[in-house]
Amino acid sequence: MSKYLSRGSEWRKWDLHVHSPFSKGYTGTWSNFCEQVNNADCDVIGINDYFSVAGYRKLIEEIENGSFETTKIFFPIVEFRMTDVLTHKASRTNGGTNFNFHIIFNNTLNIEDIESFIRSLKSEGQIIGSDYSDKEKLATKKVSFDEVLKELETDRKFMNNFLVWIPYDEYGGIDNIDPNSDSFIKQDFIKRAHVLGSANEKQIKYFLWASCTEDGKPKFSNDDYRKAIGVKKACIKGSDSHHSSYPLGKLKDQDSKPTEKFCWIKAEMTFNGLKQVVYEPEERVKIQELEPEQKSPYLVIDKCKYVDSSFMVDELVFSSNLTVVIGGKSTGKSLLLRNIAEAIDSAQVSKKLKEVEIPPYKKQVSGFSVSWFDGKVNQKEISSRNNFEGEMFDNPEIGKKIIYIPQSYLNRLSDNNSNSAIADIIITLIKQNQEIQDIFDLFESNKQLINSKIYEDINKLFSCLGEFYELNNQIKEIGDESGITKELDNLRNEIEQLQQQAGISTEDRQLYLDKQKEKNQLEKEINDINDSITYLNQIKDITLVNDPNLSPLKIEFANKINQGYQNLKLTFHEKWQEIVSESIAECTNLSSENNKLLEACITIYNPLLEKMKKNNLLSEKIRKVNELSGYVQEISAKKVLLNKCIDNYWAIFGELLNKYASYFRLYEQFSADQSSKSNLTGSNLKFKFEVRFLANEFYNKFVDLVCDGRRISTFINIPEYRTSAPINDYTYKDIETLISDFEKVFKGIMNEKLSLKNNITKQEAITKLFENRFDIHYDIIQDNDCLSTMSQGKKSLVLLQLLIEMDNSKCPILLDQPEDDLDNRSIYNELVKFIKHKKKERQIIIATHNPNLVVGADAECVIVAHQTVNPTNNSYKFEYVSGALENTFVNSKSNDILYKQGIQEHVCEILEGGKEAFQNRKNKYHIS
Repeated sequence: MSKYLSRGSEWRKWDLHVHSPFSKGYTGTWSNFCEQVNNADCDVIGINDYFSVAGYRKLIEEIENGSFETTKIFFPIVEFRMTDVLTHKASRTNGGTNFNFHIIFNNTLNIEDIESFIRSLKSEGQIIGSDYSDKEKLATKKVSFDEVLKELETDRKFMNNFLVWIPYDEYGGIDNIDPNSDSFIKQDFIKRAHVLGSANEKQIKYFLWASCTEDGKPKFSNDDYRKAIGVKKACIKGSDSHHSSYPLGKLKDQDSKPTEKFCWIKAEMTFNGLKQVVYEPEERVKIQELEPEQKSPYLVIDKCKYVDSSFMVDELVFSSNLTVVIGGKSTGKSLLLRNIAEAIDSAQVSKKLKEVEIPPYKKQVSGFSVSWFDGKVNQKEISSRNNFEGEMFDNPEIGKKIIYIPQSYLNRLSDNNSNSAIADIIITLIKQNQEIQDIFDLFESNKQLINSKIYEDINKLFSCLGEFYELNNQIKEIGDESGITKELDNLRNEIEQLQQQAGISTEDRQLYLDKQKEKNQLEKEINDINDSITYLNQIKDITLVNDPNLSPLKIEFANKINQGYQNLKLTFHEKWQEIVSESIAECTNLSSENNKLLEACITIYNPLLEKMKKNNLLSEKIRKVNELSGYVQEISAKKVLLNKCIDNYWAIFGELLNKYASYFRLYEQFSADQSSKSNLTGSNLKFKFEVRFLANEFYNKFVDLVCDGRRISTFINIPEYRTSAPINDYTYKDIETLISDFEKVFKGIMNEKLSLKNNITKQEAITKLFENRFDIHYDIIQDNDCLSTMSQGKKSLVLLQLLIEMDNSKCPILLDQPEDDLDNRSIYNELVKFIKHKKKERQIIIATHNPNLVVGADAECVIVAHQTVNPTNNSYKFEYVSGALENTFVNSKSNDILYKQGIQEHVCEILEGGKEAFQNRKNKYHIS
């Protein structure tokens, strides 16, 4: 990998308190010391001798002349003893102690300048001078803390090239800090220190302004801290090794035994890198066993590489925390992020671009690969099999997840009047919760069930209507009942006259008529009783009670209630069959009695009938009467069926309306279930779920497609069919009104008061009318402010928070110029803070031109992109360098734009406001 391409600031073990054989009290030879250094469990070592850098000088000389080989980085650190006397907290006497302090020097300084500075210092009125070479004498020296700092601060060689390190825990023990009695604090030593020495958690928290009482409340106010110590300060700690056998890197316990604790510093291994703990004391140093902010290898992108002649051949590497890509216009910032995203998840990229109508790049690179820390590789290639430019395919065997936010995506998404895209995002995220996934599955199942039952009822309705028309036609085929009845009356009068003419006695004629009437009545009663028996047999086994909808209940409650319900249902059914069977028996007995009466009646009637038939005309008239009487009975029976059909029709319609209303109840329960399970713990974002009737869809998919638009107004103006709002501009009020309006529209269609388009049948129209048009409107609330009412910048920020906070996977996040979607205030106050927090949990890669996202968010790695218009044989059209924010240098001899200066200089040059961002970062802690 090129020396100009690095991951930037990385967590490494630093031991800045290592004594060499040039310190009094060190046990071991120089050879032992060199072996100890090479075996150290750390990457950076501070050679920290009393009033001397002789040990550091010798080590560097041996490295330079090749007699000592090592990969470690070394710093010259001098441990001084101050003339100032302070009371030790652990002391039981009133006496004082001269405490030590350390000066950490820039390892690029001339060693002779440091040594000259030490020699020039006065100890008890005498300059150190020639005593510098005597470690026994150096161990007894004392210097003024104020004088040492004054000399360093006024000497141009040392300005900004040293850090003051006070080992507080050596003075303060492990007690809680009392700023009112602490001598270090009262005499302002702490205020003048850049960093402090302590591995004690309570002390670390105090110097970071984070001390708490036992109940978790802040122990001091910010004004208290500011008055006592000035600004937040980092605590670092070294091994304070004086023996060649001590394992360097490991910190000591109270008994001076090595522990498994280390001082971790996130920085480039340079003095400027170390200074970052001053600018970011909370973020850049940790004292603990394991490396901070570790992430699973399968969730971290390691590197990427272009396979294209226009791009440099070197691999670009990424920080596991925050990597930012900067550069001028058209230098390949967005191109890099887009290619990473397409190599890993081209479907997501395509979906997001289509959602907000962002066009794909016209020209694609020849190839691109992304490697992960777990060894997996994603390849992006132009398919040789496609027939059009821009189609991609990736390796289907590798399923890696990312969140990719294209440039302007959030702005376009929040500006979209449709709720569907935002709803899709919310649904996708909340369904990561298995409980909510189960709620969705149950909801979809119940919705399909209602839909199938509505479709079934509509079919039943029109089947019933068909039966009604068929019965009506059959009655018409038989004839007009009133006309037949009138003809029967006439025929009976004629029969009476013919009977008189035939010499039949009045008594016989009257008896004949009485028996004929009795016979007809008995036959009708027997037929009616038989119809009743048939009907009772039909209803004997029907289910009279519909099963209740128990889906909204928890499964254990639903099972319990259902078991009880089924027992009751069985008992009820058995009782019902018993009642119906008793009625059938009664009807059968009654029919039997009537049949006996009919037989007795016929015994008398038939001889009289034969007597009456002797007259041919009389016989014909009697036959006609019998025929017409049969017609009347048939019409009467079919009218009974017709009335039953009508009753059944309206019962089915009532069920249809009720089932449609159950859609609403289902959505309400679904909304409540989601709301109860979708809270964002620890976030200021909340979800709002609201059931809505899609009035626009009702118009587009029913009114416009089904109804004759020229005649809608005619229907609306009919008083009995007037809905609560015109159906061609329908406004939903509530479910009760909606059901009432649907009833009117239904009746309007069925009685043809509401005209349909020529090719639409009534059944098709009713099916369209009862289609599910309910939906859940998803909204996001922050600080009592709904997404729909937020400013554009706040909307975008909330959507970004949503996409990241709700995602459970901790996968990498790729943000392409998010500042385009936000205002500057949102970036500085909200986004920077959000990213600084989230980068500890997951990898973030950002392309940006905003300095606050680079400097304010304390980016671990900065990639600088550059495009050369006319590249030479030794360069490429697109090239990159990368490194830490603290990487700073100027190489005036280089003509190459990328390599002539450090990352910090590039940030200041490329990003408008870059210098101010660095200065603001320093001003935050009043650092010059």
